[in-house]
Amino acid sequence: MTPQWERAQAPDTRDAWERLLAPLGRELADRSDDVAAEILGQARLMMPDLVDEPDGWDALHTALDEGARALGDSWSAARTPGQSTCRP
Repeated sequence: MTPQWERAQAPDTRDAWERLLAPLGRELADRSDDVAAEILGQARLMMPDLVDEPDGWDALHTALDEGARALGDSWSAARTPGQSTCRP
């Protein structure tokens, strides 16, 4: 796979992307649910009043999961920094 970001296509940068960032991005995307659950657990301990809606914690988990997955997908594709995969 060729990185989408032009600056990640240079030989030295591409090597770092292929060996470090792309695998890390794939793992983050694959484990986004676990990452979201861990963050959510810490938030519940440290900020129990953060959410006051009955399904607010579920909504926060979904948002964290989607965010971690989008970040991992962006890293694994070497997208241009600031380029979003999220829909408005």
